[in-house]
Formats: sequence, C-alpha cells, structure tokens
Amino acid sequence: MCDKHIEVFTSLLREDDLPSPTTYESEVTNSTTPPFSDKMMMFFIMSLGSVFISRYGTAIGLCNRRDIGLHFTRLLAESAKYLEDAVNIMIKNGWMEQPPQATVRNTLAENR
Repeated sequence: MCDKHIEVFTSLLREDDLPSPTTYESEVTNSTTPPFSDKMMMFFIMSLGSVFISRYGTAIGLCNRRDIGLHFTRLLAESAKYLEDAVNIMIKNGWMEQPPQATVRNTLAENR
C-alpha cells in the first residue's frame, strides 16, 4: 500500500519535472527474526495510520488542485479500509479492548 501511495505522488512530481524524495529501502535489514512483537507492531501501524489519515484530511482541505485532492481522497479511503482490517486483527487477538461507553440515559432512568 505504501509503495502505491509513493508511486501516485512521485508520478505527480515527475509530470511537473520536480524532484521526488528518496525512500528508506536501503535501511531494511536482512534479519529474519522480528525485533518487536506482533502486538507492538500492530499498535505502531494503527498509530501511524491515524496520523496518515489526519494528514490526508488536512491536505484535502489545503489543496487547490482538484486532481491532487482526488488522489488524497482516494488514498485516505484506502488507508481507512486498511486500518479497519488492522482493528479487526487486534480485536481477534484480544489486543484491543472496548473503550468505556457513555451511559444510556433511558436505561438508567428505567432501572431506577
């Protein structure tokens, strides 16, 4: 998914003859042993995903070009779908708990 996002924005820069930033592919190691637990990596993915979605939302509001705004909108929706899958994995593995919920006032009054 990240490669797709990078390609979308790199192609826009290339079309306008602008330089594109380099990626961090050279920093990937040959290790086959994960340094972090699956739970920690899922939490990290969820945190980064939330940041990406908020930044895409900000970018949509600030972008003056319709074509770029459409890319932001489409990629935001894809990111949200990806995060939904991540949440389902976390729930399935018992890594995410339901946050405290608001009291249903009608039920509270009936049980009085």
